[in-house]
Amino acid sequence: MVKLNVGSMRYYRIDWIHKWNDEYPYCYYIQIGSDNYEVRKLEKYQDGRIYYATNKEEKETFLSSEPFRPKDYNSEDENEIIKCVEVSKEEFNEEWANKSNF
Repeated sequence: MVKLNVGSMRYYRIDWIHKWNDEYPYCYYIQIGSDNYEVRKLEKYQDGRIYYATNKEEKETFLSSEPFRPKDYNSEDENEIIKCVEVSKEEFNEEWANKSNF
């Protein structure tokens, strides 16, 4: 994996393609701190819903209590495909800025 971000924060997009996609998010954007824990998370749904969480605010989701490991988010079987890629701080912040439109 090519490291896109300099400094302690890292940013990821997780694409989650489900056989039955309506009830689950299809995309996550996650900011990870230097301690490998989630700092901010955004969940996007096919119907336009966007849920998000920080350590101070939760809208229909929450930050994980487990350290983030990108390799845990790369898999494929007959029902789903999960792919995790590191993204730029700019891409993450653009998605984060648009969350309040929903």
